[in-house]
Amino acid sequence: MSFHLNELPAPVSPDDVASDFFPLSFAQERLWFLDELDPGQTSYHIPYVVRLRGSLDADALERALGRLALRHEALRTTVTLEEGRPLARIAPAGIIPLVREECVGPGAPDPMDRLAAAARESFDLRRSPLARALLLRLGPAEHLQELTLHHIVTDGWSMGILLVDLAALYEAEIGTGPEPPSSSELGYADYAVLQRALLTGPYRDEFVAWWQEALPPDDDGRQPVLTLPADRPRPAVQEPHRRGCPARPRARARGGSPPTRPGARSDALHGPALRLRGPACPLERSTRRPGWNPDREPD
Repeated sequence: MSFHLNELPAPVSPDDVASDFFPLSFAQERLWFLDELDPGQTSYHIPYVVRLRGSLDADALERALGRLALRHEALRTTVTLEEGRPLARIAPAGIIPLVREECVGPGAPDPMDRLAAAARESFDLRRSPLARALLLRLGPAEHLQELTLHHIVTDGWSMGILLVDLAALYEAEIGTGPEPPSSSELGYADYAVLQRALLTGPYRDEFVAWWQEALPPDDDGRQPVLTLPADRPRPAVQEPHRRGCPARPRARARGGSPPTRPGARSDALHGPALRLRGPACPLERSTRRPGWNPDREPD
């Protein structure tokens, strides 16, 4: 499987962003479809909570959030329908609203309950922004900040980048750090255009042929339906209380690092292959079909 760079589409011009629409990636289109199927669901919200200790300039934090939206076009993206087709629209400007609340003294709401409730507030994919921030004041020098985004504009890996950028922008706003370097000229819209070009053009037939060989049909020419054991009976309609964000999020202290364990580096490098190999034996026993080799790559 190969392609030449000169055959790929040109990057999206920043001059076109203000008025043009761009294709969604296949993953974004899938998330849009699921939202249309079950409007208002919160299963694809990504909340992240940080505990902030020390003096905090909330106004500077709000300005940093605004600059974060300008820095990352995904945070200014909404979905619109054009002739029945969902497309991404990138606004020339945008904000991430910062809601400020007090959680101090008798009668104050439980901070974790308030964070969970905020994370469950639904997004309208047609309206910007698809990101919001909540700042809870727990005391004179202690706050909890929650940043919640819809999965259609971010993912877990990207959240780490956003938080690093937000910290740098905040430090620049309060004068304790330098201005961060300019963001990349390439954005997610470029990736979506490239993905569509690769998987709807001449390369699509090669991809399809490879998968047809990797997953051969049964003798009757149809792909088999696997009957997998489940941990419990599944209802015909998804139960609402099993959707969405966890009831009580956990906050990570600003400046701390997640716990590590022996072999974490190795697992990070080889985790995908291990996760594919691990279920191979029980899947073969359950389905009586040979497992798929995760090391095999397209030619």
